[in-house]
Amino acid sequence: MLPSRTAKKLASLVRAAGCSVLVLVCIALTACNQDAPPSPAPPPVVAPPPKVRSAEPVAAVPVPPPAPEATVQSTPRPANHPGEPANPAALRGVVERYFDKVGSAPSSWQDMLRAKVIASIPVGKDGKPLDYMEYRKWAAETP
Repeated sequence: MLPSRTAKKLASLVRAAGCSVLVLVCIALTACNQDAPPSPAPPPVVAPPPKVRSAEPVAAVPVPPPAPEATVQSTPRPANHPGEPANPAALRGVVERYFDKVGSAPSSWQDMLRAKVIASIPVGKDGKPLDYMEYRKWAAETP
């Protein structure tokens, strides 16, 4: 919209000059409202080139030979611990799975059986059912 003062002047010109002036005014206004051509994009910012050091000779540093592999001394475990299961890999993570499922630590194999974390009471190396507390002691000692 035109400001009211400009509109009044335009209306008086139209009444005075007739239709031809109106056409010229409309053309002039249309030309004024056209978008200006887009300004050129600013040039991209270019980082200055990195400073190049002078090529100085680097002294060769001798590389020491690799150290002989140290033998790891593990803490000796008693042979045939009463809590050692016959298949330790099958019991890996059962207490954690029980905790994730129930929200507390199990106190016996029966707790884990009820929660369906294990299918049966595990057996020891001697083939007898494994005592849960002995298993926990063995698991705490095993690295």
